[in-house]
Amino acid sequence: MPEQTITRTEIVIPVNAGQPDQYGNLVFKDKAGKDFKVGKKRAQLFPLIRPDNAIEIGWAEYMNKPYIATIREVSQGLPPPTPAPSYTPKLVESSIPKADATSASTPTRETTREINGAAVGMTTNIIWEMMKAKMLQSTFGEPTAEALRERFKKEICRNYGVNPVIEVAKKIAEEAQTGEA
Repeated sequence: MPEQTITRTEIVIPVNAGQPDQYGNLVFKDKAGKDFKVGKKRAQLFPLIRPDNAIEIGWAEYMNKPYIATIREVSQGLPPPTPAPSYTPKLVESSIPKADATSASTPTRETTREINGAAVGMTTNIIWEMMKAKMLQSTFGEPTAEALRERFKKEICRNYGVNPVIEVAKKIAEEAQTGEA
C-alpha cells in the first residue's frame, strides 16, 4: 500500500460526536458549521471525534479528491477559550413609545419640538431654493416674500451661527430683497 502524503492540516472543534451515514462513514460538524466525513476505512479515528475536543485533521488526496487521513488531539496545546464580552442593551425610557390611548393621539412636547424643527428646516430649505431662483416675490407677492426672507435669515442665524456659507446665503437673501443680481 503506498504511503499517504498529508497535503494540508486544519484544527477544528467538533460540536458533536458524529453520526454514521448509510455507508458506515462518520459525519460530524465543527463549530463553524462545516461538515466533515471520516471514511469507514479509518474507523480507528472515530473515538477521537468528541464534542468540544479540538482535533487536527490531516488531509491527503486520492485520485485528486481530498480525504481525512489522520486525526490527532490538540486540546492540550490550545490556549483556554476567551469568554465573549457581555453586553446588555440599555433602553432610555424616553425612547420607548407609550402604548396608552392618550399618548397616541396627543403628541408630547418633545415630539412636537422635533416635528416643528423638521418643518422649519424643510421650509427654510424651500425658501433658500426659491431665493436662489429669484421666485420668492413672484410666487408670494412683496409683503409675504419680505417676511419669508427675514424668517429665513433668522432661522439660519439661530440654527447655524455665523460661517462663510451662511454669510453667502444672507447675501443672496439681501440681493433677492433689493432685486440685484
